Amino acid sequence: MPRRTREYIKIVSGLFGDHIAGWIFGAIGLLSLAGTVYLTRSNAGQGMVTVCLYWTAGISFAAVVWVFLRAQYDAWSAERDKFEAEQAKNSRPELNGSVNNITVSESDGGFAVRFYGRLCNIRQQATTARILVEFSTNSGRSYRMDAPAFQTRSAPSGEIGAFIQTPFDRVRLECGIPQSFDKAALICRNIPPQDLDLRSLRFMAEDSFGGVTQIGQAGLIVDFSAASSDQGQST
Repeated sequence: MPRRTREYIKIVSGLFGDHIAGWIFGAIGLLSLAGTVYLTRSNAGQGMVTVCLYWTAGISFAAVVWVFLRAQYDAWSAERDKFEAEQAKNSRPELNGSVNNITVSESDGGFAVRFYGRLCNIRQQATTARILVEFSTNSGRSYRMDAPAFQTRSAPSGEIGAFIQTPFDRVRLECGIPQSFDKAALICRNIPPQDLDLRSLRFMAEDSFGGVTQIGQAGLIVDFSAASSDQGQST
């Protein structure tokens, strides 16, 4: 027997058994019992008893057919839900990537987080992405801010030393094609560096559909700021 046929029989029989054990056959059983008691006490004739048995058998058969059709529908519905979920997943981009060369330094009374990285879209739906940084302060407040990044490429002319910088949020991310970015920088001037909790730094990418994905962090955070030394380095 083919594998799909075995799977189909297993799924439908399981659903069929669940419905058989449900309320409908319990109700039929109770009604049949009540009818039997009534006919016995009323001394009904054989003809009435036969009619009652026929009705009970007919209702039971109709219930079996209904339960079988319901099991068929439930099996189709479950598979349809899986298909639609997968279709919805494929209609949105899915990003993964990493950041590296992360440094934290003082900047105009606040701090700056600079880093490099790469992103790859693993779904068919193309997208663009902007880079975000999440962090918390030692006082317990949390933030999520833009970290504008650029992609640097050699100029088409081929001239040595000539480069073109494109804002990374304009770079189209196609399926399976990694794209690198550099000079990503979060500049935060209103929070003193000693209030930054280095361990809370998280790097994110937001696609053009509004989905936000955390990006992996490779290597250590090099701290050139006045952040408290007891925080240590994060990995």
